[in-house]
Amino acid sequence: MKSRYLIKQFIVSFIVILCFGTIVFAETLDNDTKVKPKSDLTYYLNVDYDGVDESATVSSDNGIANVKSGFIEVTDKLPEGLTFKGIVEPVDEDGNPVSQIGAVKRSNNSVCSGYVVGGVDGITYDEDTHSISFKVKNLGAGCRLTVGVITTTPEIDDPNTSVVENRRDFYNVFSAVEDDLSVISNQVHVYMGNDDETLYSVTYEYTGDVPSNAPTLPSEIKYASGSNVGVNSDVNVTGYRFSGWSTSGVTVNNGKFTMPSSNVTFKGSFEALPKYSVTYQIEGEYPESYIIPTSEEYYEGNSVDVDILKEGDIVDGYRFLGWTTDDVNVVDDSFVMPNKNITIKGSFEKISYKVIYRFQGTVIPDNSDELLPLTKEYYPGDIVKLEYPKEVEGYKFLGWYKKDNFKMPSEDVIIYGEWMEVRGLFEPSIQIDIVNKKDIYNIGDKVKFKITVTNNEDYDIKNVMVRNNNELVYFINGDNYEVSSKHLVTIPSIKAKNSIIIYSEYEVTDKSLPEEVNEVEIVGAQADNKYVINTDKKYKANIKFNTTQEEQKEETKKDDTSKGVSVGSTSNSVPKIILITFSILFIIGLIIFGYSYIKSKHERRKVQ
Repeated sequence: MKSRYLIKQFIVSFIVILCFGTIVFAETLDNDTKVKPKSDLTYYLNVDYDGVDESATVSSDNGIANVKSGFIEVTDKLPEGLTFKGIVEPVDEDGNPVSQIGAVKRSNNSVCSGYVVGGVDGITYDEDTHSISFKVKNLGAGCRLTVGVITTTPEIDDPNTSVVENRRDFYNVFSAVEDDLSVISNQVHVYMGNDDETLYSVTYEYTGDVPSNAPTLPSEIKYASGSNVGVNSDVNVTGYRFSGWSTSGVTVNNGKFTMPSSNVTFKGSFEALPKYSVTYQIEGEYPESYIIPTSEEYYEGNSVDVDILKEGDIVDGYRFLGWTTDDVNVVDDSFVMPNKNITIKGSFEKISYKVIYRFQGTVIPDNSDELLPLTKEYYPGDIVKLEYPKEVEGYKFLGWYKKDNFKMPSEDVIIYGEWMEVRGLFEPSIQIDIVNKKDIYNIGDKVKFKITVTNNEDYDIKNVMVRNNNELVYFINGDNYEVSSKHLVTIPSIKAKNSIIIYSEYEVTDKSLPEEVNEVEIVGAQADNKYVINTDKKYKANIKFNTTQEEQKEETKKDDTSKGVSVGSTSNSVPKIILITFSILFIIGLIIFGYSYIKSKHERRKVQ
C-alpha cells in the first residue's frame, strides 16, 4: 500500500534477459548455439526494473528514478532434459562467498537497491514442477538483479531419458510478477545433436476474454519428433484464474509430452476473480492532522504492504502504537491477500513528558528527597506552575532556576533549585523625599529625589539592590552605591544601624501626568552571617508631586465655566419659567388694580 505522505505514480516494466553460458568458461553463448552432451550449462536470470518517479525522472540503463519495487515473484521452469545442479554462489569484492544476492546499477555495476529475499537460501527448486522460484524486493528503477542457475545437459543417446538420438533442443523463458503486472522474459535456445534434423513447432495462444496485462505468449519453439517436451508454465495474472494449457494433439503427463511428427498448439483462457478490501481503522484518540489510509481493493494472492506508519512513530504529539489484525499473518510489514475482506486496526497514545525537580549545591537539608515536589507529567503546550518544597527550619529555599508558568515542551524537563542555611531574618527600610520641593513643576523642571536605605540590624548587610518603579525616573551617580542601570542601583555594604542615601531625578515634559508618583523598592539584600532578608515583606516607598499639567487643567476648567455663562446670556438669558411667572403676576396685578379702581370710584359716587 503506497504511503499517503509520498504518492508515487509510476510505470513498471521488467526487462528480463536469459542467457546461457558454460560454467567452465563463464562466457555467454549466442542464441541457437549447439552445446555438448553431459556438460555443465549455466544460465543467468536478469531482472531489470524501470519506472518514472513523481519528479518525472525516467529510469534507464544510465538513469535512476526514485521508484522501487514491492515483491517481484520470479519463476523459471527448466527446459526438459536439463538437470538442476545448483545456484551460482555470490561473492564479495574479494571473492569470498556471501549469502545475500543484491542488485547493481545497470550504468556502472555499482551497488543498487534490491535483493533476493532470503538470499541464496531463498531460491527454491521444486522437483515435481522442475522449476526454480524466488522473490525480489525493493529493486530500484535502473537497477538489475542477476541469479545464475547451474544445470547439466543429458546424454543424447541415454535410453532412460527417451531422448531422440539425433537431436535435442532446449528452450527457456521465465516469468516475473509484481502485484497485477506479469511479464515473461525473452526466449533463448540451445541444442545438441544433428543440425539437419526435421523439426516441428509448438505454439501457445489465449482464447476468450484476454486481460490487458496478460503476459506475452511464448515464441514458437521447435523439436524433433520423439523429443520429450515440457509444457510451458501456467501464466499468473492478478485478478484472474488461468485455465492451464491444453491441446488435442498430444497426451500430456506430468507437464510433459512426446513430440509427434506434426505441429502442436496449446490454448489457455482466463476467468475474472473478485476483489477484496483492506480497510484501516484507528481506535481511540488520534492527531487531528493524521489522515487514516483509504480503503483499497486487492485480488486474492496479491502481496499487500501495510501502511508505512510504524510503531513508535510520532505524529503531532501522539505516539503510534502499531497496526494489528486477526485476519492475516503479517510478515515484514506485508501479507498475502486472502479471499476475504481485511481490517487493520491502529491506535495512538498522547505523549506526555515529565517535570522532574532536583536540588543542587552543597547546602541541602536532611531528608531532601522527601522535600522534592513529586514528578508530574504534562502534555506539550500545557502551562506548568512550579511547585515548591516545604519550609525547613534553619534553611531557606532560594528558588528554582526556571520561570514559573512555562509552556511544556515536547521533552522531559529537569528543574534545579538551591538552599542556603538561615540563622534568622533581617528587614531593611527605605524612605524617599524630594530635595527641591515645589507645589508645581513646570515643563523642563527636574524633580530631585533622595532615597534613604537603612540597615536596622546590629550587623552589616551587603549587595542591597534598589529598583525605581517609575520608568521616567533615573538614578544618578553618588557615593557608596553603584548605578547598574537607569532604574537599578546596588549598595555594596551598609554598616549596622547605618543608612545610605541614593539620588535620582525626573524631568517634567509635556507627556507628564498632572500628578506623578515615584516609587522605589528594595528587591534584594544579603548578609554574611547566614541571615537572609525577610521575603514575606515588601520594602517600598513612594512620593507624589504635581506638574504644570495640573495648573493647565485648572485653567481649562475656568475657561469652560466662563464660556458656559457667555453662551447662556446670549441664547437664553431668562429661563422660561421666570417669564411665565412674571406674566401671570403682571396679569393678576392688573386685575387687582382695575378692581380697586372701580370700587374706589363707586364709593365716591355714594358719598356725593
